Amino acid sequence: MAVLANTDQFGTYHVGDRTFYSKLEATMYSSHSGQPIDWRYQHDAFQKYNWTQEPPQSLWDLYTERAYQLREKYDYIMLMYSGGADSNNVLDAFERNNIPIDEIRVGYAGELSDFNSLQLEPNREIYYAAIPRARELQKKWPNLKITVVDMRPIMIEHVTKHADTLHFANNMGWNPWMRVRFGISMNGKQDWMPKISKDKQIAIVWGKDKTKVFKVNQRYAIQFVDVNLNGNVEVLPDNCNHEYFYWGSNAVNILIKQGHVLKKFFRQADSTPGWFEYNKKYFCQNTSPQWLYHTVDIAGIPTYLNNACYNTLVYPYYDPTIYDVGKSEWRGASRIIQHTFYQNATLRKALNEYFKQTMSWHQGYMKYDKNGAINAIEYVDRPWFLEA
Repeated sequence: MAVLANTDQFGTYHVGDRTFYSKLEATMYSSHSGQPIDWRYQHDAFQKYNWTQEPPQSLWDLYTERAYQLREKYDYIMLMYSGGADSNNVLDAFERNNIPIDEIRVGYAGELSDFNSLQLEPNREIYYAAIPRARELQKKWPNLKITVVDMRPIMIEHVTKHADTLHFANNMGWNPWMRVRFGISMNGKQDWMPKISKDKQIAIVWGKDKTKVFKVNQRYAIQFVDVNLNGNVEVLPDNCNHEYFYWGSNAVNILIKQGHVLKKFFRQADSTPGWFEYNKKYFCQNTSPQWLYHTVDIAGIPTYLNNACYNTLVYPYYDPTIYDVGKSEWRGASRIIQHTFYQNATLRKALNEYFKQTMSWHQGYMKYDKNGAINAIEYVDRPWFLEA
């Protein structure tokens, strides 16, 4: 038996009295009905908590608790690993508590043996950070499986053979690199699944994403944005589940604690002269996408926070010396797509048709950024206030 992984862990789109798991279907119905779209993320789980109350445990204790929780629930744990700070902290929680996992899965554009592949930024982080750490960990856990997937043929198959169904099966972004991240192609073969008994429970663990704190009506609050979720509404075996390490409905205290740590840091600026100068290492000069994590109002000033700010505050064992390409994923993804499709006239034509079809389906629900790139409109959920 197979089930759609379309629970509200990916959020739900509401148009009038209709509910959709697919963003595309929601935008089509909204366009037809003239009613606006309201996106909601895990309200049933989140509304049970008092978000203004900071959990007493440390962040590390909560990360440790989450790692044990997943290990006890699942027979097989597959970590989607990029080598970045978010997934590194997940691996820290397992390794430093000696909680073995079963597989580390890495998505690469090309072959590891091809040195020219290192021209692509996402590949460099994997090559210099993710792979070395995984191989070192394998010495400690000899049964650990390391899978490095060449995603180029998977992207090509996605664009050339499965465009119609997959446009409806993906909630969020429509970039081919993001659609098949880590080699989950949704082509029905599921050859990426671990070969274990069907009575064993499998977790696909994601270390994404960063918990964003906004200021809403002068109060700090956590809000979720739909495009920050993976959003693959795919067919999975009934013994397999996606698990967001930080954003899981069984780990809400992690979200609340992260929010309070960030909020208290921001609030220091209200009463501490020289706070901005002292903490300038945490700020970007502009909205450059490579290092920018988030923009938030701090002491009445719109402030561009960099990745180091977040990583230092909420990841106890964050190591800034590890190779890091920043948040250049979209720019790197564009280069990967060009490298994969533009050197072949037939593939380039297929890619152009893929984008043309997507833009047609999302007509009226697309936006252009300052660099001319086209993306689907983002939807932001209600605020979960950290302050009364």
